[in-house]
Amino acid sequence: MHNPPLDQDAPITLAAACRLPELSRSGKRPHVSTLHRWAGHGGNGIRGVVLRTWLVGGTRCTSIRAVREFLAATNGTTPERMMSPRAREKQIAAAERRLELAGI
Repeated sequence: MHNPPLDQDAPITLAAACRLPELSRSGKRPHVSTLHRWAGHGGNGIRGVVLRTWLVGGTRCTSIRAVREFLAATNGTTPERMMSPRAREKQIAAAERRLELAGI
């Protein structure tokens, strides 16, 4: 069975966000309390950047997009590094065309 792609803006619990591959380091996932701290509960996030969260029926939630934006902001990465694979392929093809036109 084919799994549909996840909506990047759909609310997910902080516990579910801990299981996102983007947050794994050496196969280890952060504890849910880490995400609460990133959300500013008990601190100011990381380097002044706060993970966007909201309450859904009394449960603190975030989204895949919010996690990726948080990571980009705290790691100093550019939006290009957070692109979808298809968008990145288009960007690479356009760059290759420019190089070819320039004779490189």
